[in-house]
Amino acid sequence: MNLTSKSNNISKKIMYVITSLNYGGTQKQLYYLLKSIKENYCENVIPIVISLKKNGLMKEKIKSLGVVVDNLFLQEKFSLLNCLALAVSMLKYIYLLLLNRPCIVHSFLFQANILNFFTKVFIPECRVILSERVAEKEKKFNLKLTSFFYKKPSLYDKVMVNSQELKKFVIKEQNVLEEKVVVVENIIDLQDLIIEKTETEIREQLGLKKDDFMILSIGRLHKQKGYDLLIEIVRKIKNEQEIKKLSREANILFVVIGDGEEKKVLERKVCNYGLFDYIKFIGYKKNVYDYINACDIFLLTSLWEGSPNVILEAMSFNKPIVSSEVCGVKEIIENLSSCFLVSLEDRRDIVVDNFTKYIKMLFLNRFDKKNDYSFVLKKHFVGNVIKKIEQMYEEFS
Repeated sequence: MNLTSKSNNISKKIMYVITSLNYGGTQKQLYYLLKSIKENYCENVIPIVISLKKNGLMKEKIKSLGVVVDNLFLQEKFSLLNCLALAVSMLKYIYLLLLNRPCIVHSFLFQANILNFFTKVFIPECRVILSERVAEKEKKFNLKLTSFFYKKPSLYDKVMVNSQELKKFVIKEQNVLEEKVVVVENIIDLQDLIIEKTETEIREQLGLKKDDFMILSIGRLHKQKGYDLLIEIVRKIKNEQEIKKLSREANILFVVIGDGEEKKVLERKVCNYGLFDYIKFIGYKKNVYDYINACDIFLLTSLWEGSPNVILEAMSFNKPIVSSEVCGVKEIIENLSSCFLVSLEDRRDIVVDNFTKYIKMLFLNRFDKKNDYSFVLKKHFVGNVIKKIEQMYEEFS
């Protein structure tokens, strides 16, 4: 499918199906893709976005591009009472497919991908692209269900993943044919990284002095993000004698941005361990870049990932990074002098010790070196990534 030309003077329709438009890494990637299409192919391509669930923080941002956004009425939390709603959602999806007759349906996230497996049943000539974003090692049901559909290669044309490690995972664990997998790295748009509040303003807001040490984590409060591990790291840091001695002059604060189902559980743990002075859960923030700019270290404790956007965002502000060695991270930050990986394969106490060791090292040597990751970020720039997606679409000509 050639994006630069019309077919019989008719604009081509591409339908993007996503589980929800809540604020997250996948939603950001979809936004960047839509923005590029509207800027470069507005006369030749009509993008349509279908969200399975209503509303979401990214909905208005996508609509501001002039993109039509519809939804399939699915509730945020599924229950048996919602079975009727599920049937209605499926019927509406079929209706929108037949109404728009897109040449490509490109889906993101588990539930949307499952729906997209049925697209060719109704429009056999339509090209189907499924985006796998995370190595869902813990979600056995999801793996079994997607593996069942992936064993039927006639149902889909391409599977888009965001890292080489995730490519290996979907081939091995989800039965995807290797020749159907395309690696497209996550996008980082430097023009989108707008600072609205100064470093001083953010630190004052958090009760931090100039020389205090801020360790930032960003992500929804979900088991996947490993915040129970983060709390254990905070406990260990609190009891480190060398840090204790130095922290009389410079306090250490862990800051977590994000909301989610585990909030009460995590806050209870903080209370039980007496960590109020060491960690703050500050909820959702519209502009996380103010906080990345103000932090001293970016910390990722995820138990599984695909290729987390926040790593690229932290690198864009030249921040030191300490991260669990999860899918997609190693190929971005390995061998960078101010970035450290911690294996999760060791015993839990050793994992905590290793995180603590790197944080302590950066705390003690924080003024030593300035970081520059621009050479790593280059392949993630909008133009370079969009070219790969265009090439994938154009294979369908």
